[in-house]
Amino acid sequence: AIEDKLQEGVPDVIASLRMAGVKVWVLTGDKQETAINIAFSCQLLNNDMDIIVINARTKEDTRNQLEAALQTHIWKATTAGSSASMADPTLPAPEVTENAELALVIDGMTLTHALAEDMKHLLLELGKHCKSVVCCRSTPLQKAEVVRLVRDNMKAITLAIGDGANDVSMIQAAHVGVGISGQEGMQAVMSSDYAIAQFRFLHRLLLVHGRWDYKRNAKLINYCFYKNMVFALTQFWFAFYSGFSAQTMFDGWTIAVFNVLFTGLPIIMYGMLEQDVADTTVEKVPQLYRSGHRNQEFNLPRLLIWLAEAAFQSLVIFFAVRLIFDQGILSSGGQNGGVFLMGAMIYALVVLVVNLRLAFEIQHWTYLNHIFVWACIASWFIWMLFYTAIPTFISASATEAGIYRVGLHLMGSPVFWLSLLVVPVVCLMPGILAKVVQRTWAPRPEQIVQEIEKFYPERLDAPLVGPNDKTEMAVPLVGDEEERGVIKRGIRHLGRSLMKSRAFTGFAFDQESGAADAFHMKKKRRHHIFRKSKTPAPPAEQEMSQVAVPPVQPAAKKKNRNSAVIPGPAAAQLHNEDSSSLDTL
Repeated sequence: AIEDKLQEGVPDVIASLRMAGVKVWVLTGDKQETAINIAFSCQLLNNDMDIIVINARTKEDTRNQLEAALQTHIWKATTAGSSASMADPTLPAPEVTENAELALVIDGMTLTHALAEDMKHLLLELGKHCKSVVCCRSTPLQKAEVVRLVRDNMKAITLAIGDGANDVSMIQAAHVGVGISGQEGMQAVMSSDYAIAQFRFLHRLLLVHGRWDYKRNAKLINYCFYKNMVFALTQFWFAFYSGFSAQTMFDGWTIAVFNVLFTGLPIIMYGMLEQDVADTTVEKVPQLYRSGHRNQEFNLPRLLIWLAEAAFQSLVIFFAVRLIFDQGILSSGGQNGGVFLMGAMIYALVVLVVNLRLAFEIQHWTYLNHIFVWACIASWFIWMLFYTAIPTFISASATEAGIYRVGLHLMGSPVFWLSLLVVPVVCLMPGILAKVVQRTWAPRPEQIVQEIEKFYPERLDAPLVGPNDKTEMAVPLVGDEEERGVIKRGIRHLGRSLMKSRAFTGFAFDQESGAADAFHMKKKRRHHIFRKSKTPAPPAEQEMSQVAVPPVQPAAKKKNRNSAVIPGPAAAQLHNEDSSSLDTL
C-alpha cells in the first residue's frame, strides 16, 4: 500500500494564508474521508469548527440541504420568521452574519446539482460565510466551474494551484494559476502563470513578492500620473498668458526627453527594488497582506490625492517663476530673458520637484536608487549646457526664438539657484507635513512594523498575539509586565488549541513515516485496555498523539496494563493539573 504524505510546510503555509485573509477552498478528486483527513492534517479543519457536510443524490435534496444550512448557520432568524418575511415584504430581511468557525464539505454528486444555474447562488452564499470549503470527488470540469463561480460573482481575485493534469482546467479558469512540478507530470506547470517546485514556496510567492509587486505597481501608476500632470499643468497655466495661442515654453526636444532622461529611470528602479518591509518581517506578520484585499494602495481617492498634489505644485512652480520674471531683472547684468528662458527655469524646477517627491516615497534605498535619482536631476543641467551651447544642434527657428545659450544665461543667474532652494521646499512641505500627521495619529500596520524593525527588532522574534485570522494586526510584544501578561495569555490560548487539535490530526497524511501504523496500533491497544478494565474513555483530546506509540506489551503483564488505565476522577484531576500548569506559562 502507498501512504500519502503532505509536502513539507503545507500546514504552516495554509495557516499563514488564513492569517493574511486568504480563503482556502480545496477541490480534490479524493473520496470524502480522505479529503477530510487531508483538511485536518493541513489545519484547514479543526475540532472547534462547525463542519457542514452536504451529501445529496437529487436536485431537490441538494436545495433543501443548502437552504437548511443557510437557515441554521447563517441567517439569524427562525423558520417561521423567515417565512413571515417572505409572505410580508414589509418585514425586514433576515440578518446575515459571518461565522468564522464554519466549514463546508460537499461531494461531487451534490456539487453537480449545486452548480446548476438556479442553485449556485445558494452554494456561493454558504461558501462565502465558511472559513474553509472542501469539495471532494470533484471532476476537472467541476473544479473549473467552482473557480468560475467565485471569480464571476465575488469581488475577489482567485488563485488556483495544482500539480496534475486534472487541475489544468481549474488553473486556467482562475485569475492567477500556479503549477507545482512534481511526480504527476508537467501539464499543470505548462498551463500555469507561475511554476513552483513545492507548495511551501507559495508562501513567499504570494505573501512576500505578491505584496511587494502590488505596492510597487500601485505607486508606479500613481506617480506616473502625478509627474506628467505637474509637467502638463505648467503649460496649461501659461496658456492663460499666451491667449491660448498654442505657444509653448519648452523646446520640442526637451519635451520629448522628459520621461526618458529626467524622470523615467528612478521610478523604474522603484518598481523593481522597493521594499517597504523586509521579507523576513512579512513572513512573520502575514496580516500585512490584507491591505491588498481592501485596495488601500490603488484606488480613486488615492489617485485624486496625487493629482491634487500635482495641481498645487504646478501652480507654485509656474507663478513663482512668473513672479521672478515680473520683476524685470533676472541677472546682475540687467539682462532679461524671453519665454524660453522662463520655460527652462520652470522645466528645471519640475524635474527637481518630481524627483524629490519620489525620493520621499523610497523606503528601501539602494545604490541604484541613489544613482538614478540624483543622476536624472544632474542630467538636466548637463543637457541644457550641452544642448543650448552648440548651434549645430539647434534649428534655425529655435535659434531665432532664443534657445541658443539659454542654459548659460540661466545658470549664471543667482536668482535661479535661489529658486532651486526655495520653490521645492514650498512645493513639498504640505505633503511632508501630511505624512507626519498621518504617521503620528493614524499609522497604518506596515508603518507600525517599520518602526518595530527600526527601533525594536528583537520584538519581531516574540510570539504573535492573536494568531487567528480575525486579528487585524498581530503585534509582537515583549518588555514590561503588562506586555509579558499579554504574551502569556496568547501562549495559553495557543496551548489549549494544540490540545484540542490532537483529537483529529489525520495520521494517514502525517510527516512521520509509519505514523499511520502507530495510530492504528495505539487505537487497538486502547480498545483492549478499556474493554478489560471497563473504564470509560478519557476525553477526546487525550485519545490521539502524534508521537509514535511503543509496541503493545503482552497481556500477561497485568501490572503494566493496569498502569495504563486511568480512572475517571484521576483522569479529570490529571487534566486539571495539565491545564493549570499550562496557565502558568
